[in-house]
Amino acid sequence: MGGTVAPPGLSGIPGGVPRASRNADWDRRAQLCLRYERTLRRRPALPPCVHALCMAKYYSSSHPRSRVTAVSKYFFTPVYRPQGAMEVVRWWEQRRPVYNLAVGTAGLLSLGSLKLFAMLPPHPASFDFPWPVIPVYALLANGAYTLGPLIDLWLRRNRSDRYAVVGPAMLRYGFVFSVGLTLLPAVLGAMSWGVRLLQLLR
Repeated sequence: MGGTVAPPGLSGIPGGVPRASRNADWDRRAQLCLRYERTLRRRPALPPCVHALCMAKYYSSSHPRSRVTAVSKYFFTPVYRPQGAMEVVRWWEQRRPVYNLAVGTAGLLSLGSLKLFAMLPPHPASFDFPWPVIPVYALLANGAYTLGPLIDLWLRRNRSDRYAVVGPAMLRYGFVFSVGLTLLPAVLGAMSWGVRLLQLLR
């Protein structure tokens, strides 16, 4: 590694890579970061944010003194150098339970809110839970989630691992969209109750 200029954040480490590091994972990630640095130098057209993401994930997250929160690890940590397609699929499947829990909780809140707004005066109305819709919606939500790893793998195969950050971005936007869509009935129930109140005031 002699003659290689260490990227920012690795200054002070001989040769840019610690030779006698007690943390083997830190040593491996630092070498990957330097390799990625050389790739960036050969491709000046790449945006600067790619280099920043490399430094933030390869070096900072693996440094023994750094602290990565659970939210950051869930939403912002991609698979940079997968050994195969199954590693990318595993990354997505490890996050599916939290996704299902969030969407399920949002669904319960929506149903409870609809029931509550239907019972509130004026003109309370009966509300029956649409039980057959619940499993269908759950299947559709999981089907939409499955598109994530498929698109992620397609981008990696037809583009390169430079698009690794697209995976977490799709997860974040899809997560927010799914939870927001599931909470939409609660908003509509509140609007319906507001319309009843306005009709009473007239």
